Amino acid sequence: MKHVILVRSSAFKTQRLSRQARYLLNEGYKVTIISWSRHSSSNAEQNTRNTLEKLGAKIVCFDYFHEYGKGIFGIYPRIKWVIFLANFINNQMCDFVCFVDLDSMIASFLIKRIKRTPVFIADFADFIEEYPIKYASIVRPIIEVLNKIIFNSFEYILVPNEQRLKYYMRDHDKVKVINNAPDIELNIKSSRNGAILYCGTLGPDRGIGLICDAIDQSCNLKFRVAGWGPFENELLQREGSQLTYLNHIDYTNVLLETAECDFVYCVYDPSISVNKFSDPNKFYEAIYFGKPLIVARGTGIDLIVEEAGIGIVIDYNSKSLIESVESISQLDYDTFVNNIDLCKMRFSSALNNEKLKEIYT
Repeated sequence: MKHVILVRSSAFKTQRLSRQARYLLNEGYKVTIISWSRHSSSNAEQNTRNTLEKLGAKIVCFDYFHEYGKGIFGIYPRIKWVIFLANFINNQMCDFVCFVDLDSMIASFLIKRIKRTPVFIADFADFIEEYPIKYASIVRPIIEVLNKIIFNSFEYILVPNEQRLKYYMRDHDKVKVINNAPDIELNIKSSRNGAILYCGTLGPDRGIGLICDAIDQSCNLKFRVAGWGPFENELLQREGSQLTYLNHIDYTNVLLETAECDFVYCVYDPSISVNKFSDPNKFYEAIYFGKPLIVARGTGIDLIVEEAGIGIVIDYNSKSLIESVESISQLDYDTFVNNIDLCKMRFSSALNNEKLKEIYT
């Protein structure tokens, strides 16, 4: 039985690592997941962890309290994390190690390359060099150098979409696109409740302010919003006939909400450079359930939505949001749904699984 170690500091916060783990477990691999326990996991994260353990995954945690978002000031805990990873992996007999964030990838430099060396896989789930960070003039060149070293020393590089594939044109055989298509095993029927759905971080670059303004300016739009972050109070103040705030819900309920909505809202602020490479889970969940999308111009996914005719592309302001949604006829909506059916295979988890099978053979 081949042994795969999957590494991500926030292993259960999103579904990317979990999807890969479920595929490998179902294919009969031994899977160990290494994560950083920060003593602040949500119910949704705990549910994901419990599900993977029931499937047979071994969970190993780095038990050290540290808040997210400390940037360069969190260097000491990150060093401890890297040393922990290297020590653990050095004492394992494994065939593959997949690292899903840059901090974790650094540990590969400390892993002994004696006896049987595991295949190293780097999953660039986030385009970290494009994030707005303090001391960017110092940090970004370091990240660029690390990326080049990792690219040259790892056997495979995974990226979530074709936009990021352009960044790694040097070696197409090494680079594989593994998108965020969901591997849904639940029998969920699609319906329509007339609402625009957003599930995710309630941050300032996710178009939540546009939702609040749209509610204030128009009585024709209805939203259902789930998540956590700075805009919680703004949403609670507007909760009523036009807005249902669902708080933080688990992934099963995210899927149920997606199956019932009219549109899925994937609006990112295009002025933030990292958002030009946006690849949200919401996009793939919408495709799976045949739901048209609302996206912002200049955020990467707008090119796909416009080309395939599977939703609305808006300018990043509430006026454009209101006018675009209110102008959609039933014929327009039906056309979006038909176009989604035509491109479902392109964004399916089945294609991902074929590529994973090739990598982990």
